[in-house]
Amino acid sequence: SQQTVRLDDVASSPLTSVLEAKVCSTNVGAAIVLPLLSAKRLIGVLELIARKGDATFARSDDIFETIAEHLSLAIHNAMMFEEVERLAMFDPLTGIANHRTMQEFLAQRISEASRNGEKVGAVMIDVDHFRRFNEEQGHDAGDEVLRLVAGALKEHVRAYDLAARYGGEEFALILSGVDQQTIVEVAARARSAIEGLRPE
Repeated sequence: SQQTVRLDDVASSPLTSVLEAKVCSTNVGAAIVLPLLSAKRLIGVLELIARKGDATFARSDDIFETIAEHLSLAIHNAMMFEEVERLAMFDPLTGIANHRTMQEFLAQRISEASRNGEKVGAVMIDVDHFRRFNEEQGHDAGDEVLRLVAGALKEHVRAYDLAARYGGEEFALILSGVDQQTIVEVAARARSAIEGLRPE
């Protein structure tokens, strides 16, 4: 309901008697649960529990509400920052890494490989006849093709490798610690998966 809930006794309330009343190390009394809101959307709750007999707790609602407001703002800002960072790193259409993220990832892998004596592989993918398809079938259909290709590529890399949109209809796979034969095999599997794609 996004409303503040006040409880006179944690131990006797059905909301808190099973959990809070048992796990708190001190002898508990009243409690207040405040909603944490961001643009009228509930993003969490702040639960404060008093020691039994704490007379000042009941008179501190204004302070608790101020704390909840500040906490809501801090969480909201952190969530917005994370979203901006995510948008800066990932291609908004396909959801995989963008060109900038790929360049940074590749530079890191090359630096690590030169220190450790390992190898780094790169696979470049270009969707055949994409411009003609886009013109004939429309941009919505073209966007769907790019999303499908990105999804197929993401499935063919390990968690510590990277699938990225290089630009336009071009994609890249960056693979760490692999030899040339493995790179060729990964490229072949990715190509086969892409060839087998069918729009829904």
